[in-house]
Formats: sequence, C-alpha cells, structure tokens
Amino acid sequence: MKTLSVLFGLVLAIASPSVAQWPEFRGPTLDGHAAPDAQFPTEWSESKNVTWKTPLHGKGWSTPVVWGDQIWLTTATDDGKKQSAICINKHSGKVLFDEILFENAEPRPLSNNRNTYASPSPVIEAGKIYGTFPDIRLAENGGADDIGNGGRILPTTSTDKFFSEMATWFGVTSGDMATVLPNLSKFSTEPSLGFIS
Repeated sequence: MKTLSVLFGLVLAIASPSVAQWPEFRGPTLDGHAAPDAQFPTEWSESKNVTWKTPLHGKGWSTPVVWGDQIWLTTATDDGKKQSAICINKHSGKVLFDEILFENAEPRPLSNNRNTYASPSPVIEAGKIYGTFPDIRLAENGGADDIGNGGRILPTTSTDKFFSEMATWFGVTSGDMATVLPNLSKFSTEPSLGFIS
C-alpha cells in the first residue's frame, strides 16, 4: 500500500474551514482558486503541517472532490484491472468507503506511462457522486471503443470540438475560438458535448 497525504483535503480542512465543498475539478467557482481568505501552509515535511496520512491502494491522477466532511477520489491498480472509488473523512483520514467499481480482464495499455487508469475526476453534490472510468477494453474483450478485428478506436468527436468545450471552460470567448482552433468550423456545429457545465 502507498501512503497518500491528501494535501488537498488538508488545505481545505485547515486553511479555509469556511469552504465545505470542492465539488469538481477546479473547485466551486470553476477557476481552481480557493476562497480569498484562505491561509495556506508555506512549509511541508513528513510531520509539519500534516494532519493525517492514510494508506491507500493503487494509483490515480484524478482531482479529489470534497463535500462536507467527505473527500472522494478514484484509484486503480497499476495494471488497470480494478478501478475503485474511495471516500475519506476530511478530519480524521479514516476510510469511509472503498469499493471496486469496475473490473477489466484485459485493459488496453496506457498511451502514456505517466498516466493511470484512474484519471477522470469525480463530481459531487449533496448525497450524490458522479464519475466515469474510460472504457479501456477492446471489442474482442467486450469494450465499446473497438470497430473490428484491428482494435482501432474510431473517434466520434473531433479533437477541435472537444478542445473548444475545454477552451470555453477556461475562458476563451466565442469570438476568439476561431483563432485558437482554426479547424473548428470544419466540423459539425452540434451543441455542447455536455461533459463540462
């Protein structure tokens, strides 16, 4: 087991007690900024400015989300065969929930060895948590992304359309979109993809 010091939870719990929710990637105001009155530690060590440490299994790059006293995060085994959700008490570090959500007998290899099989960040609201793990199996093994015997993935959405939604989320105006993504006009003008609201 690896030990994870959930610095994110620590910052919210100590530095800004008035912030009870960090409901999604980039936080409650969707800009990645904590409350203006937040006071963050400037020094860290194995014992300094650490409230608790909790051993967790697996590996994940998703952003933890916080609602009230709960910190939720995702993790996966290094081989990608098991993907889990974990909930930790923000004040004590006690694991409240740890369940395998998906099992994949033959996951597709990661395209980047620095990535993990638990990269998508969950979203939370009162009493509900939402999230997804990518379908990382080929069709012959039951995956939805394969188009036949070759194991190729056929994109259904242009990268320009995908990045335009992300760019909008990061503050790019519709007037600047053609400059940022000059090929966007070559693709359908379908409404928002709906993965960022």
